Amino acid sequence: MKLHFSVLLARVAELEAQLKTNSNNSNKLPSSDDLKKKPAFSRKKGGRRGGKLGHSGNTLKFVDKVDHDLVHLPNATRCDCGCELVQTSVSEEKR
Repeated sequence: MKLHFSVLLARVAELEAQLKTNSNNSNKLPSSDDLKKKPAFSRKKGGRRGGKLGHSGNTLKFVDKVDHDLVHLPNATRCDCGCELVQTSVSEEKR
């Protein structure tokens, strides 16, 4: 009976070793790995996302006087379907 138990333990160890193999530690193909996606950056549990406490950050500020204005108009008077491109509304956008 002792002989059979040691054979079973060896088989269990062999099967557990097979479960631990992936494309990084064996010659298996990456497509045979689990479908779980690993995080790009590991983070401590409960860690903050984004900027850290005490970091001032840099943000573009609005100015009173703009340096230049850009006007975007179509290059053609008709679109591909034949409709006329008539400027019906003008909208301003601050960036």
